Amino acid sequence: MHVSLAEALEVRGGPLQEEEVWAVLSQSAESLHELMRTDPSALGFIISPWSLLLMPSGNISFTDENVTQQDLRAFTAPEILEGLNLSSISDIEKVGQLRAPGL
Repeated sequence: MHVSLAEALEVRGGPLQEEEVWAVLSQSAESLHELMRTDPSALGFIISPWSLLLMPSGNISFTDENVTQQDLRAFTAPEILEGLNLSSISDIEKVGQLRAPGL
């Protein structure tokens, strides 16, 4: 059983608190790191509130099953929309840029 971040926010009726945002970001980074380590080919999804799954264990997982084309476009990186060929190195660079100093 799981719930998407979008569903959780809808039920909640408001945004996450700052420490909740950091917890989601931390768990997401751990999950992405594990995917990159074990199966880099599994990283073919766009991260959005509909694709980020909150698991009962507290872990984060990702899917592309509940994401519409409109959602995909809204959360797709501009360089992908421009048709640029990207590598996993550019993905790693972007994750690195998300980390705040001291974390």
